[in-house]
Amino acid sequence: MGDTQTQPEKSTGQSFASAGAWTTSGKFVSKLIDLATLIILTNVLEPADFGLVAMAMVVILVIEAVTSIPIEAPILRLSAPSDDVYHTAFTLTVLRAVLILVVVGVLSQPLAVYYQDPRLIPLLLVLACAPALRGCASPRMADFVRVYNMRPEFIIDIASKSLSLVVGTVIAVLTKSYWAIAACTVATTIVIAVLSYYFAPYRPRFSLKSWGEYHDIVTWNTISEVFKTMTWQFDAFLLGRYLETKLFGQYSISRTLSHMPDQAIVQPVKLPMLRAFSSATTDERRRELWLVFSCGTFLCVGPILIILTMLSTEVTHVILGPGWEQSAVFLTGLAIAALPSLLAAPLDPLAISMFKTRLVAIRVIVQFAATIPFVTLAVIWFGVWGAIVARGTIDAAVTLYVFYLVRKHTGLQLRDQFQAMWRPLISLCVLAAFLYFGVQPFASMTEQGRFAAFFLLTGVGLASLAFYFAVLLTLWFASGKPKTAEHHVWGVMARVFHGLSNKRAHT
Repeated sequence: MGDTQTQPEKSTGQSFASAGAWTTSGKFVSKLIDLATLIILTNVLEPADFGLVAMAMVVILVIEAVTSIPIEAPILRLSAPSDDVYHTAFTLTVLRAVLILVVVGVLSQPLAVYYQDPRLIPLLLVLACAPALRGCASPRMADFVRVYNMRPEFIIDIASKSLSLVVGTVIAVLTKSYWAIAACTVATTIVIAVLSYYFAPYRPRFSLKSWGEYHDIVTWNTISEVFKTMTWQFDAFLLGRYLETKLFGQYSISRTLSHMPDQAIVQPVKLPMLRAFSSATTDERRRELWLVFSCGTFLCVGPILIILTMLSTEVTHVILGPGWEQSAVFLTGLAIAALPSLLAAPLDPLAISMFKTRLVAIRVIVQFAATIPFVTLAVIWFGVWGAIVARGTIDAAVTLYVFYLVRKHTGLQLRDQFQAMWRPLISLCVLAAFLYFGVQPFASMTEQGRFAAFFLLTGVGLASLAFYFAVLLTLWFASGKPKTAEHHVWGVMARVFHGLSNKRAHT
């Protein structure tokens, strides 16, 4: 009997690992392409150009979040969704696209007055096409997630970012205008929408017969996404009005860099997380998955944020070049402030899988209620750094609240949640010390040419990651190799080494 119980879990774990590997690989490569695009654009355009587009994107992201519809979630919750479920998903996304275009059109003039820049009117109208198109992808793409096949998404990610790189580069070189940034955004969504129908053929049909399957998710998701995005963008909304455009451009680029690890690793695996949580039939299994996903997210993304914090000057020198020095200062704070929220990342898929989407809404409402007064006062009293410190403090407090919600709804004790973190926390502290004391010989990295500095930074970064995982796994072995997130990391590494050994043996 024990074998029949553990085999599905093993199969699910292996399938999730495979799906996560494809998803994160695709996002990682796409983020490398984004970095290449960013390097080109920052060398051709001015910080003020990025500041202008960032002002517009604050508005676009809020409107996109207000109208957000996670069409994949209801499809994945059903064991055998009918055609009406897919038709309803498509209808909702088309209605959403029309709504976005109308709302942006109405608000463009008032927002241009608020930011005191008439260039925002046409810019907002063009950028609004991106979320409208992004939501019109084939709803049958969710079927790939059901079977943990993330290869189509891998191809779509890379193809869309590659076209964005080409389009943005050509327009930037020819016009030296902020329109190159807008073109990158829109080009990406066009490719995503078109290729989704190639990989997941679907004949569009308007219908709302399966509205009942979407009602709870749309209702609670709308509430949570509104407050989540307003919380995330609130500091940018304030600073965009009171900072000069050039300085705000540097701050917005720092936000982009600090958010890349989350976009490349955390967000892509949330759908596979949802699929794994949905397959869990007991609270015991949900508790086990929560510890693996929460701690796993922290131990995998945490070292990247520490490297960004400790080597912010070198990172901005390589990626952005001269004229962006202030971004390094902002990146130091933003990267370290992003650490606490990693531990709470699996709440969304856990709540949806348990048909308790309201938990996500409750979490973000609490976060929003704390953010508005504290960030406002912090910006008034301390400016940019006040906003950064306030955000990190609030995220840490909200993560503790998430731990409480997980205990309440799954029975996982707070002691067990904290106990799972001690090895990654110690390893991150050792990594920070290693970077602080160990890279002093490379302190002149920024005096090198950017090409030479890139290879030097890459070597230091890879060596730092290797050192971190060596410390982490040493602590795990010393603890008796418990079946925690480190167990899965070791399993992935063992399979990679085994594959390399077999390849060498055959050659």
